[in-house]
Amino acid sequence: ITSLPLLYGLTPDNIPPDPGLISSAEFKGQLDSDGLKIGIAWQGNPQFPGDRLRSIPFREFLPLASDPRNTIYSLQVGPAAADISRARAYALVRDMAGLIEGDWARTAAVIKSLDLVVSSCTAIVHLAGALGVPCYVILPAFADWRWLYGRDDTPWYPSVRLFRQTKPDDWAAPVERVRAAIEKVHEHRTLRALLDRRMQEHVPETVHPMNLYEPDVASAMRKILRPGDTFIDVGANAGIHTLLAAELVGDAGHVVAVEPGENVLPELRAAVKGKENIHIFESPLH
Repeated sequence: ITSLPLLYGLTPDNIPPDPGLISSAEFKGQLDSDGLKIGIAWQGNPQFPGDRLRSIPFREFLPLASDPRNTIYSLQVGPAAADISRARAYALVRDMAGLIEGDWARTAAVIKSLDLVVSSCTAIVHLAGALGVPCYVILPAFADWRWLYGRDDTPWYPSVRLFRQTKPDDWAAPVERVRAAIEKVHEHRTLRALLDRRMQEHVPETVHPMNLYEPDVASAMRKILRPGDTFIDVGANAGIHTLLAAELVGDAGHVVAVEPGENVLPELRAAVKGKENIHIFESPLH
């Protein structure tokens, strides 16, 4: 079986994208949080020969729980689930082991209810990746072969990002990079909230009569744009699509907002103020 990729001529660049695992399971409970709902798992099967290298001490995850904007749910099962009580971290981490242990369908349902999963190299990662749920994997300096080498993404799961140790036994550095990445998620959530407010404020009076915002266009943007892309918004007007594009392309991308209309330029400038990845052109491009 392991020779099939060679026979089919597969490389990391032409592996077909995962269509996503379709799970009909539904979580009947309610993850009651207005914050960023993050699921964590820190230890794999302790019987695995390399488990000492891949599993992470529970205490390393506590910096993520110290941010009040995050609500942390433990997806850890087995003996390591008791680490929460040993660390007296009941108030910081919500233990889901009693609900999900031994039931992968229910585990999938809980994961689908989360905004993000952060885990060491465990089965939870593969389930989250197969479901298309955003997942940050913290890997040892010398990780399993399937994660390849020298990259922070994986061809197996488009929703998964990799955070590798730079030196053995140092988990603090990759956890700090995870914390910084989560901070970017919070910034994007703030931007999305701003966009939603602007939609509520401007769509009824300005956008619909002038046909400036089209839901189909926004849907297409979400499907097409990726972090690092460049987007040119010709006729940016009040910046509705400009702000959405800036969120989608992220800090590594660029958005060019072209708006020669003097009557809307002040509003556009105000809308994009402080967004370093947005560049305004006040005259048509030729």
